[in-house]
Amino acid sequence: MPQAKNGRVDAFFERVESYRDKLPVMQGELYFEAHQGCFTTESRTKQGNRDMEFLLGQLESLMAINGDFSIKSELDSLWKETLTLQFHDILPGSSIVRVYQEAEVDYVRLTTKAKELIDLQKAKLEAGINTSSFAKPYMLYNLSPFSRSQWLEIEGNWQQVCVPAMGYKVVEPNSAEFIAPSASPLCLENSQLKVEFNSSGQITSVYNKELNREFISKPMANLLRAYKERATQYAAWDFADDYRNGESSSLS
Repeated sequence: MPQAKNGRVDAFFERVESYRDKLPVMQGELYFEAHQGCFTTESRTKQGNRDMEFLLGQLESLMAINGDFSIKSELDSLWKETLTLQFHDILPGSSIVRVYQEAEVDYVRLTTKAKELIDLQKAKLEAGINTSSFAKPYMLYNLSPFSRSQWLEIEGNWQQVCVPAMGYKVVEPNSAEFIAPSASPLCLENSQLKVEFNSSGQITSVYNKELNREFISKPMANLLRAYKERATQYAAWDFADDYRNGESSSLS
């Protein structure tokens, strides 16, 4: 039996460093080439998990901005239930039917509660902001970890607004005339690009006027195809190696 002893991970790598030249090097993809089906199996459960990850992040950000930790116990409860639903046979979609019937009900309850707490935190924040200098104030939130610059339609007029990361901005409707890019049902065009579509919404041309270059290989781009699932030994985990030979249909 090889000898083993407990230790810190940094000490382990310091020791391994002395053998660097003798260790094998892996080149290429490290992902296990099976179980890709877990990326899509039980998609409603996966969507519920992603929704909760976003909502809990937003709630924590608003609590930090407000300096309000009075609902910490409720936040902890939401996190614990969300993490329980990330158990390795729940989130991948590899459990029994009853698990997903219950998980989907749980996610409705959890997202509803998270949204209620977010709305309360927003109301508390807005109550402390002086908007008297604005004729018609609108509060914009950006609870992502990076600043965002985006075009928004407010009361029928478009305006570009930049909101800092983990923050907010007060704006009011812009009365300035907005000149939109020219468009037809099957074409979008501005001074730099011309994008054409077919009647199914697929892109048939992306032409760069500055480079005088077409970027789409004929006949079209964004052509999606759905293949009928043929269950294998592990239907939730894997899809058949020859699935491309089976029945399929174009999505348009």
